[in-house]
Amino acid sequence: MKVSFVSSLLALPLLAAAAPKPEAAELSSRDVTVTQQELNGFMYMRQLASAAYCNSKDSLVGQKVTCSNNACPDIGAANVVNFAHLDTDIGIKADGAVFIDHTRGGIVMSFMGSKSWQSFMTDLDFTGSDSSEICSGCTVHYGIKLTYDIIEGALINALNSARAQWPSYQVVATGHSIGAGVATVAAARLRNRLNVDIQLYTFGSPRVGNDAFATFVTNQNRGRNYRITHYDDVVAALPPSWAGFAHVSPEYWLRRKDASDFNYPLSEVVVCEGINPKGCRNSMGTTLSGKAHGEYFGAISACY
Repeated sequence: MKVSFVSSLLALPLLAAAAPKPEAAELSSRDVTVTQQELNGFMYMRQLASAAYCNSKDSLVGQKVTCSNNACPDIGAANVVNFAHLDTDIGIKADGAVFIDHTRGGIVMSFMGSKSWQSFMTDLDFTGSDSSEICSGCTVHYGIKLTYDIIEGALINALNSARAQWPSYQVVATGHSIGAGVATVAAARLRNRLNVDIQLYTFGSPRVGNDAFATFVTNQNRGRNYRITHYDDVVAALPPSWAGFAHVSPEYWLRRKDASDFNYPLSEVVVCEGINPKGCRNSMGTTLSGKAHGEYFGAISACY
């Protein structure tokens, strides 16, 4: 009997987390809710996103994944190995890595964010780039698309190699900030190109593409999308919707201002559907503070 990566999270005791088994389905055909198991899963996947900040180096390939400053306690306690480094080689420094989670049976694409939300604003403009190879009429944020295009070849090679060695392992994509955007493009592109289910977990993602792109990713049936936002996260409000950008649905909003540790209550998670929802993060309006962007069950880039 095949046991999926996300299913295995339900069965194992964790220092900070566990996770549910996603089911592939269009959002229009199901009600979106959140469970404690899913929240625990978010906490575990956040740690895999954090790990990209301090493990995206060639010199660490083949080594066990660990994080300083208690950024990923469950990952350090598990058997997670750094399998490949994905070097973007551009100024925004949004490198990625492929991790193999032998404890839970996962092939994990993880992408780090830019050093700060200010550098995100400085390094990237709000231009859309044609992405018709992903879906008809789709455009994707120029900087995010450029980042993905640079690493796509190395990423596909790493995934093909990993899947050949561990064919029963489930493929997962995660990231924070611009890394969340890159993870979204990777999932959208590779679900179809590689004909593989990919579970997507993002933290503090900007709007990645236009309405056509957001709708396409939302309705893909090759894995679930979990877009997690926090309070008034400034990056989650960018690029603005009036510039032609939209969010992948659904959104899981951590509405409590304090998300400084793993003791986050389920009652403070709100789910909103739609590519331009009026509630959740959008209800907070425009902000200039970057504090919420860095705080997802603790400091997400603590080991940077």
